[in-house]
Amino acid sequence: MKISHENFYLLNNISHLLQILFNRSKESGRLWALTMAKLINAQNFAPCEIKALFDSSESFFPLTEGNLHTLQNLSTVLSDEDKEELVIRFTAKLMTCNGTDLFGTEGAFGYLGILNSCLNTQDTDYGELMAGILKVIVSWRSDYEDSFLFSCNLQETNPQLLGLNIEMIRFISLLLKKPVSLLESEWDFVMCSMLAWLETTCENPEVFPAAQVQVFASVSCDLSASLSAYFQATTPEIVEKFPKNLMSEWQEFFSEGIHSLLLPLLAKITRKEQDVMETSFQNSILKSLGKALTYISKDQLLNHRLPAKFVAGQKTNLPDNLQTLLNTFSPLLLFRARPVQIAVYHMLNKLMSDLPKFDNVDLRSYGDEEEELLLYVSFYIYDDL
Repeated sequence: MKISHENFYLLNNISHLLQILFNRSKESGRLWALTMAKLINAQNFAPCEIKALFDSSESFFPLTEGNLHTLQNLSTVLSDEDKEELVIRFTAKLMTCNGTDLFGTEGAFGYLGILNSCLNTQDTDYGELMAGILKVIVSWRSDYEDSFLFSCNLQETNPQLLGLNIEMIRFISLLLKKPVSLLESEWDFVMCSMLAWLETTCENPEVFPAAQVQVFASVSCDLSASLSAYFQATTPEIVEKFPKNLMSEWQEFFSEGIHSLLLPLLAKITRKEQDVMETSFQNSILKSLGKALTYISKDQLLNHRLPAKFVAGQKTNLPDNLQTLLNTFSPLLLFRARPVQIAVYHMLNKLMSDLPKFDNVDLRSYGDEEEELLLYVSFYIYDDL
């Protein structure tokens, strides 16, 4: 753009600047869409000013990358009427997708991306519509099994397939926040898929530096946290409406499966990235991982499958499994990334009340006599918190 007095004056007009950013966002998306969203959030535009940017929702078709990114960043400020129209139109398009249409922007990936953005900011009850979308996703599992990244190597996965799985995971997380009644087969799909996606995450920590893999890992952990929160908040009235054995299956298998995967993952990541900073690539994953682990129960902690960790000369009167927990996680209360500190605090807090009962147990030591430290570091930091 040429810099002239006229152009400088136009750019100083905020409404005109917004229109320029909107047009460029529709053309190219990406950073232009983020810049447009930043301006909208900073200036608090009136709904009529947002509506003036486009004639109708028809202007966003066909769904190019630019239109996709623009709608995703406009979703929080669109009127309820505009969002409702978009939800209905893109749901109808999603229903017609087949195997060749799943991965493209003008396909299931793009349609789910728009739906997730609109439904995440929408208070309208779309229970039946969302249940219909879930049925479509379940049918893909039967018809296009290879489209689901279950227990696989992400190094060999193309970005389009990763993107589709990310949007499916996001949709299921949204579904759990809405009052939707699911069939037994649908609950099976949701919980089995969650665990399979989580297994994929835990099997691929070496590719976490890849941006799209970070997102996949984060939303997978978020889904497990959403399920944990959902079942933790259930009332007896809600449980009565569940399919038979759903609650026991959750408690005895799926919840246990989540934490048997995530607890070792936290230990592995933090051992490898001891100096991780708040702004590092790991931080988004650590936030989601930490949130998921706050739902771990005391019994699940005590029955962990972590490798034994003892310190030479350390005197202790604690059982080996409890001592391993303290030796593994107590030092992480001083970890540089705050999400790790918070997650570890919540986990160790569940164990503190059990420690005094071992005070009268005879001390034993591991190996050579050295200065004891790790046994009491949790008490010291816990009291300081």
